[in-house]
Amino acid sequence: MTRNIDHITQIGGKKRPKDKDGQRYRPVVIETYRVTKSGKGHSLHARPVSEQGKFKPELDAECSRDMRRNYPTGTKFLVWAMLIHREGTDFVYTYGGWPHEIVR
Repeated sequence: MTRNIDHITQIGGKKRPKDKDGQRYRPVVIETYRVTKSGKGHSLHARPVSEQGKFKPELDAECSRDMRRNYPTGTKFLVWAMLIHREGTDFVYTYGGWPHEIVR
């Protein structure tokens, strides 16, 4: 990863969101990538970049469609995110309406 992000207190002007269900939102770098996955209606997805603690690259990241559609595949974003376990699987969640920053 290009920089240490553990100390970040704001992303795109948004302070760290309040904890939810006992979990804390953390700064996470995600990237878009293209692959066909069974059961998915699109081929453009997002995932965490390199290992960032429990945010591993093999996890899917739920993010806004605009992030996937309006930037080239491979774009990296800094977002507020948390690990979610739903329907038997883990994934990274960030609210699509929150600001994000492009990581260069």
